[in-house]
Amino acid sequence: MTKKILFVDDDRNDLKRLSDAFYGMERLRVPGLSHLDVDFAEGVDHAMAIIDLNVSARKLGHKSLDLIITDLDMPGTGSLAIEAGLRDNGNTIAKYACEKLPGIKVIGHTGGDPARFDTGYVSYAVPKIRDPYLLAGLIRSALGGED
Repeated sequence: MTKKILFVDDDRNDLKRLSDAFYGMERLRVPGLSHLDVDFAEGVDHAMAIIDLNVSARKLGHKSLDLIITDLDMPGTGSLAIEAGLRDNGNTIAKYACEKLPGIKVIGHTGGDPARFDTGYVSYAVPKIRDPYLLAGLIRSALGGED
């Protein structure tokens, strides 16, 4: 069964590194991680729009997101979040996704200390993800090792 993943970061270079890690993971043909459909969002507003599209898809009986992998530290990237009275960072995305798409898993990563973020809606909070093997392990753990 295909699993849908959304990668979110406010920094294009970091988003590219996540993309490289994901496609590196695919090239390595890591067992247990086939059938992944991925999308990339630059910043909070873009991510919230994709989440909203997935809410609509779920209501219509279509496949929706299973996992979000988001930067936790994205200051100043989300006017929609600010208008809604939410902080504009990965925690905002996690909270928004968990409320709109019950059952979704969220992995948060940051260049700083993950412990300084409120991770109540985040399944895993880790340092910046650059390694395909680390990414594969996190995805497998978050999705329950499903293929």
